[in-house]
Amino acid sequence: MKVAAIIPAAGESRRMGRSIRKPFLSLQGVPILALTLGSLMCYPVIEHFLVCLRPEDMDLGKTGVLPHLPSEKRITWVEGGRRRQDSVNHALSRVEADVDLVLIHDGVRPFVSRELIENAIRETPRWGATVFGLPATETVKAVNEEGLVVKTVERSGLWNIQTPQTFHRDLIIRAYQKAHEEGFEGPDDASLVERVGGGVKVLMGSPENIKVTTARDLSLAEKILAFGGSDILKVGLGYDIHPLVRGRPLILGGVGVPFEQGLSGDSDADVLIHAIIDAILGAAGEGDIGGFFGVGNPRLAGASSLHLLGELWEEMKRKGMRINNIDATMVAQAPHLSPYIQEMKKNIGKALGLDAVQINVKATTAKGLGVIGEGKGICAQAVVSAFLKPPLVPVF
Repeated sequence: MKVAAIIPAAGESRRMGRSIRKPFLSLQGVPILALTLGSLMCYPVIEHFLVCLRPEDMDLGKTGVLPHLPSEKRITWVEGGRRRQDSVNHALSRVEADVDLVLIHDGVRPFVSRELIENAIRETPRWGATVFGLPATETVKAVNEEGLVVKTVERSGLWNIQTPQTFHRDLIIRAYQKAHEEGFEGPDDASLVERVGGGVKVLMGSPENIKVTTARDLSLAEKILAFGGSDILKVGLGYDIHPLVRGRPLILGGVGVPFEQGLSGDSDADVLIHAIIDAILGAAGEGDIGGFFGVGNPRLAGASSLHLLGELWEEMKRKGMRINNIDATMVAQAPHLSPYIQEMKKNIGKALGLDAVQINVKATTAKGLGVIGEGKGICAQAVVSAFLKPPLVPVF
């Protein structure tokens, strides 16, 4: 499956009432267009991104947006047309022949989730064309130019349609060619497909997948970005214990702690990092460290647990997880661990992209009780709270 994404962002932005066009307005220091592209780029199957901009915005796109995006992603800057439909048509002419699906998404819808993208790519091969939408919940009235009601429209079966809209490549190209030949302008991409007899499947969208069109939308977008919208808060608990043995370095939180013994295990046996990994997996509902990395996996021999944490986090980010905070406790009779905690927190923050205020690490003793109190091992516990996107259900 090869997917190309077209992102039209060449509108005039008249309704925003600002001198800066909407795609380049900032949300927490990041241009809206960069947030939109960043959301789409979380899905590896999308190999090519065609971004439509006004000619005068090309330099701003490259200098203001690119620094916020992964450098390895393939982006083609396309000169936009007078209408959105012209911009998409220009981009379609540059979609390669071996592309299977074309995903079209507004450049100012920054909160498209991984679940929406996955749903579109999973369902479009079956239907040929998919769009996202939400059922109309307010009373709908047809109103004339004088502001008088002409009639009240039955809202049953009416949907408010969003992007992304995703199509078989040949179908959307044929629909656009016919519209161009006949001088037809449609309200969205799917309407052109409908004109050539293509069926369009509606999938359940998200109320947070807003299009930033007005100043009010911008204010709402800032709130969604700041507070995580309706993401689900999950909590995971992690625990690990390893015996102390001679002839091994003692690694805790990625820090080499001077001591005459180290922890025994397949990797570097970093119990603090292992507990945090288990807590992250617990919050995600993804089992435990052995299930994720494999028990007795040869590649784990001597591996850095901090590296494994980073590897896990890349996978969790792709699934839409955002960590809120981590609280961890190490229990060791010896050595004294407090002097190394700040460096441990720095290592954990770097691996997970977290600020220091989101990480708390503590150390205590077992008061001489049990195997830990006898100096035979070290254990750690961790609690992670994280936000995850709720699952979306297709409309059949």
